[in-house]
Amino acid sequence: MNVPELPDLANDVNAEAYCITILPTWGNAILVRVQRHGRIYSLSSRRLDGQPGFENGKLVEARDFELSEDDSKALEQLIQNLNFFQLPTDDYINGADGDEWLFQGVSGGQFHFAKRWCASSYNPDKRGLRAFLNLCRFLVDKSALSERPKNKGHKLI
Repeated sequence: MNVPELPDLANDVNAEAYCITILPTWGNAILVRVQRHGRIYSLSSRRLDGQPGFENGKLVEARDFELSEDDSKALEQLIQNLNFFQLPTDDYINGADGDEWLFQGVSGGQFHFAKRWCASSYNPDKRGLRAFLNLCRFLVDKSALSERPKNKGHKLI
């Protein structure tokens, strides 16, 4: 999707970046990546035209811009609420179809990722995904993409 890989940033202890990739079986894949620059974050968002359950497709939409200082502060609070680096990599809830959510982060020289299947479905509160979904919703809302992530025409977030 033409954005730098996050694991490479872990070599820089001052780097801070996070990325959500949502891969619906029957919908367009999206990626939203933020990287801290001083007091603000830059945001890069991408959308492919395929269906990841079959073929990812090609890049059809790309946005790159800086978040406002207020949005950057709100993002920082959402990241703190998630306590991402203590989040288990996998919650072992899987299925054949649906949507896979991959969240990656780099901060203080550490790289971590978490994957969740159908994060917005199957009782996300019981699964402890409220803070995860709040952060993902913020990123999707700020992404400026023309379409929200969908699976079989149903909005995922």
